Amino acid sequence: MTKSFIQAAVIMVFGLLLGVQFFEGYTLAQILVSLLGIILFIGAFSLGFLFLSSAIAITMESPEGMQAVTTLLTMPFFFTSNALYPANSFPPVLRAMSTLNPLTHLVTGIRYFSIGSNFSSIGVRYTYTQGEVLVSFLFLLAFAGIMFLIARWRFSKVTVT
Repeated sequence: MTKSFIQAAVIMVFGLLLGVQFFEGYTLAQILVSLLGIILFIGAFSLGFLFLSSAIAITMESPEGMQAVTTLLTMPFFFTSNALYPANSFPPVLRAMSTLNPLTHLVTGIRYFSIGSNFSSIGVRYTYTQGEVLVSFLFLLAFAGIMFLIARWRFSKVTVT
């Protein structure tokens, strides 16, 4: 999780250097609440993937196999999220996959807290309501909880010799 927080900080610093205006028009209190929101979203997301990777790692015979599975999962998660393109422009199957993708919900939360609830990017207008952001956060918490249960189940099946 620490690595995720550091990566988010580095990305935001580079964003500022490139001219992205985070927290535009926010008061100091709103900036602090937004930073807390970003930390909560990143924490829930990274915790879910930590449990998922633990469940996978316990069944793998070698570190290379674990890296291969992680790489295999990374690209579909990234390209079926709304990180690059608006999800409503996806074909119906990809749109459905996007709604079940934890990365989509992470991106929604980070955009909401760092840029605002109503903004435009590459000619597309994005609007997020507080309800949508709450649903995204609850989804990430549910994802982390389910991954915890799966990891716990996988660890209970392992015998140490």
